[in-house]
Amino acid sequence: MWQVTAVTGPEKTIQLEKTIQPEKTIQPEKTNTGSFTNSSRVKKLELNEDLFSSMIRHSTDIITVIDERGNILYESPSAGTILGYEEGELTGKNAFDFVHKDDLRKVRQVFSEGLENPQKPVKAEYRFMKKNGSYVYIESVGTNFAELESIGGIVVNSRDITSRREKDEQLNKALAEKEAMLREIHHRVKNNLQIVSSLLSLQASSTGDPKLKSHLLVSQNRVKAMALIHQLLYRTKNLGAIEAEEYLYSLSSQLLASYGETGSRIKVKLYSSDVFFPIETAVPFGLLLNELITNSLKHAFPRERTGEIRITISRADEGLFELIYFDNGIGVPPAGSRTDSFGLNLVDTLVKQLEGTIENLSVEGTKYKIIFRGINYQARFNIT
Repeated sequence: MWQVTAVTGPEKTIQLEKTIQPEKTIQPEKTNTGSFTNSSRVKKLELNEDLFSSMIRHSTDIITVIDERGNILYESPSAGTILGYEEGELTGKNAFDFVHKDDLRKVRQVFSEGLENPQKPVKAEYRFMKKNGSYVYIESVGTNFAELESIGGIVVNSRDITSRREKDEQLNKALAEKEAMLREIHHRVKNNLQIVSSLLSLQASSTGDPKLKSHLLVSQNRVKAMALIHQLLYRTKNLGAIEAEEYLYSLSSQLLASYGETGSRIKVKLYSSDVFFPIETAVPFGLLLNELITNSLKHAFPRERTGEIRITISRADEGLFELIYFDNGIGVPPAGSRTDSFGLNLVDTLVKQLEGTIENLSVEGTKYKIIFRGINYQARFNIT
């Protein structure tokens, strides 16, 4: 059995011996027939010693014992295979001298945690110097057994994770490149939509027909509502989703500005908390809000009437979202005339696209309650 024995003296050292040293001396017990009954126990101890010794010597991980100052008391033969040192060459040296300077503070902190918590494993990843001067990434798990006289130190199990770290770095690099590419795509889509918006604006300014000009303005705002989503995705850190509150603020400000004097008479209040939408949900949601706000600005506040629009978006049960839209204007037109309204028909279509339902609540003004699930192509196609 490879047994670590503490030797007292001027300096604490470790002796590694292959010997049988049970804590209690096994005295043979003589039976009535005069035979010894402990021979099977001795054979079992010898088997355990050989098994333990074989596990240590053939382990692909580096097994070391270090004292409270970081001095190496024992290292397994695998240290030579991984690090290139001769067997026993590291014994007596301080482990911290081999740790990369950029990782030293982190390793010392983890080491201190291990000293303060006996027999509680601690873990660290760091770079360790090989014999040729290069560094290898090591993942170590240490457990403080200093209180046990048979060990008297911290047992550290370490393995080479250089290959894993290199693959992680390659993956992170590839993800960064794809993220940059995705940002560029959002940026170009936004620019292209802005070109379409500008063309609609030029067309509107060149016509003398007020009705046509109004239709072109509405179409321009729809394009700008979609462009705004790509603009926010381009600027945000999270390319997978946009924050509802930020989008609603930008969209409502954009629409109020587009209606000039009418927009200046209307106040918009937003209520949202920690709601994010993926792009596949954000586009129909943005168009839906664009139609509702546009309808209020065009029809709810005639004859220089002032008013207020309140928009509340929140999470409902079972992954649903709840949108409450209210304006204190003159109210929606009669039900029979809704078939003539492209905008309100588009609202119904967008609600269905969002897998939702819409309810027109009877209040003074206009109030809609929309419950929707949203669109998640990743879940639909089992993309993780």
